[in-house]
Amino acid sequence: MKLFDLDWLDFIERSCVWENLTQGTRRIFVQLKPNNAVLAKDFGGDLQLLTDAGFVTMYVDGVRAKLHKSCTPFARAIRAMWRHDILGQPDAAMMQNYIADHLTRVEQDALLPDRQRYYSNASDLVRGAMSVAWMEDLLSLKNLKQAQTWEELRRQPEQYYGRRNSEPTFFSSGKMLAATQTVIKQFMASTGPVAFADLSAQFKKMPLPLLANAVYAGIRYLLFFPSIRHDDLTPMINIWPTIQQHLHRPKAKSPRAVIPDQTFHCAYLMEDMTTVLVGASGEPPRVRSSDFALFAKAQQQIESNLTPVPDWLGQMEQFAVHERVQTTVKFLQGFQFLGFQGTQGKDFRLEPTAEAREWLGLPSKERLKTILDRLKPGPSKASKQKNARDLARREAIFSGLGAEDDDDFYDDYDDIGFISYDHDGYVGFLPQTAKLVVESDSGLDISAALIDAYRTLARRRFVRLSDFLEYHAQQANPLLKRCSGTEPLKLRIGWSWRTPTEEEAESLWVRVLIDFFRLRLLPLGGAEVGLVGASKDVCIALSGSGRYLLDLARDFDYDQSDAQQGHIVVQPNFDIVFLSPSPLAEATIARFADRMANGTGTLFKITKNSTFAAASCNMTADQMLDTLQGLCAKAIPTNVTREVRDWFGQCGRVAIKSTFLIRCPDAQIATRVLSVGGKKLTPISDTVIELADHNFKAPLVKKLEKAGVFVDLSSTAAAVIPKRRARRQPW
Repeated sequence: MKLFDLDWLDFIERSCVWENLTQGTRRIFVQLKPNNAVLAKDFGGDLQLLTDAGFVTMYVDGVRAKLHKSCTPFARAIRAMWRHDILGQPDAAMMQNYIADHLTRVEQDALLPDRQRYYSNASDLVRGAMSVAWMEDLLSLKNLKQAQTWEELRRQPEQYYGRRNSEPTFFSSGKMLAATQTVIKQFMASTGPVAFADLSAQFKKMPLPLLANAVYAGIRYLLFFPSIRHDDLTPMINIWPTIQQHLHRPKAKSPRAVIPDQTFHCAYLMEDMTTVLVGASGEPPRVRSSDFALFAKAQQQIESNLTPVPDWLGQMEQFAVHERVQTTVKFLQGFQFLGFQGTQGKDFRLEPTAEAREWLGLPSKERLKTILDRLKPGPSKASKQKNARDLARREAIFSGLGAEDDDDFYDDYDDIGFISYDHDGYVGFLPQTAKLVVESDSGLDISAALIDAYRTLARRRFVRLSDFLEYHAQQANPLLKRCSGTEPLKLRIGWSWRTPTEEEAESLWVRVLIDFFRLRLLPLGGAEVGLVGASKDVCIALSGSGRYLLDLARDFDYDQSDAQQGHIVVQPNFDIVFLSPSPLAEATIARFADRMANGTGTLFKITKNSTFAAASCNMTADQMLDTLQGLCAKAIPTNVTREVRDWFGQCGRVAIKSTFLIRCPDAQIATRVLSVGGKKLTPISDTVIELADHNFKAPLVKKLEKAGVFVDLSSTAAAVIPKRRARRQPW
């Protein structure tokens, strides 16, 4: 070890002296390094105790003091404990910093005997050392031979020294193994750390030298962690705090129903998709050629038109409201509602497809139902086609057929067992961040297990989200059930396949549950979310569309009940006034009106341009007026109805296609050209002929040459017809 390779018996004995020092003296001593002088008067009344106990020694001038040579290891250990606030912040980052500070790279690799040394991963060691299984591994040793084998696997290989390994061997006797196991059990049974000065009192029946060696062994193998309590600088020792918290936490109970103070329910992702497509129909958003992301101006314009959500929802990080534009565009591309058009570096943009225009013409419920049907995990035709396409793509990559398009395929996996990104933009039932990488023959269906978890949520019966996650992580976790069997489940964690620890299984399943909720259920109206109590706890309930997505219901209602409260008024000047907030009504009206503000008051205005934009998305005048009337408190003014119908009546749809014109010198040549081209050509005048089929260009040139009619390649009109490739001349 780098810093804790010291005499721990001496440390324990000096800790008893440390207990008698004042806070001021302790703070000075924490900063004191060898050969650094400090004024003796700064120690106050503790100076005599420090000199008598061999903590400091005086200079010959009698004014200054420095660290005593025999106390250097103790001071080094105190400074090391001070650097890592293990008791205040016992997270994975703290563990990783602790390991890097105290263990060499070789020692770290040796602590992972099941891993190849050249392929070890520091994060694996962190996750292992923070688990109950790490403690139970040593407690499972039953005799000295097993202990010596266990230790040998975790010691530095001799080849790294070029000589015999000089590292001390701890388990050389049965007493030492029993002592270490006794200390582990005692620490696991306690609810807090133990001061070094109190160790002898905690283990009265154990000789102090044996106890010190057991402490040293536990520190060396990351079983015990020395730390210092930052408020009073008391040296402490304990197992990793999160392990202790895990062992002594109360058993999670089934979530109890609560009554929320305020709620929110809206399929805002579907409404966002509608808003983006409506805007893209009139002004396609520009896209960067470098990373295919939207330009900042285009993204800001889209964000300003998105369906408003409550402020308290936007402040909750787990719901990722700030990622709405990226999520919306990803869904639109995954459903083939948006496609790239134009030339990269010039007019590269996203434009709605023909399928998108058909989707926009559907009522709100049908638009939402279309999305849910394509996401549902059932054996629908669309699901089978998408699964087959995804499987074929991956097989092509592994066989080398798709390597050019997927050079970064192996970067799809992050270090905790999830698929984090998909190159083809495929959008499925499970979000990419919720796709656990499990063994193919394990028989574990993540989608089915997820449905079973959310099946416990009744419609419109709210429960606290924290209670729901805690219960299903501890009591109804499919990973825990599979990991504890005779053939434990193995997950891909990092670049290795292994059985997750109990803590890992809980955190992985919580992530699956929360990501499915925030990326599928909530944005698609599948769940209602609210706040309850003075602490503003988040509570959730399953909605009808959520039960439909989970295949728990055959149909659902999306009647915009919260919008149809008659709190909207259409003015004769075409202004739409909101008498009270209604996010769902705003999302609906945004399809055919220009936004003016947010909240309440005059939020929208019906204009000729907004009506034309709605018509471009296949909306009719009757659909617009019926939708608007359903949201209004009173009848729509006659002049508004008449003008809206008139604007829709002005709209029409034309087709613009590219074509080729063949200009002939006289009518006789034109007749010969028509006879050669047949039905592929259409006469426009006596000397001008249209060629609509672009694929017929080259065959037409060949046929005309045989008929004695030659194409003038130097002319502008004929230059669009490609020249014939020159034949290669023989040597």
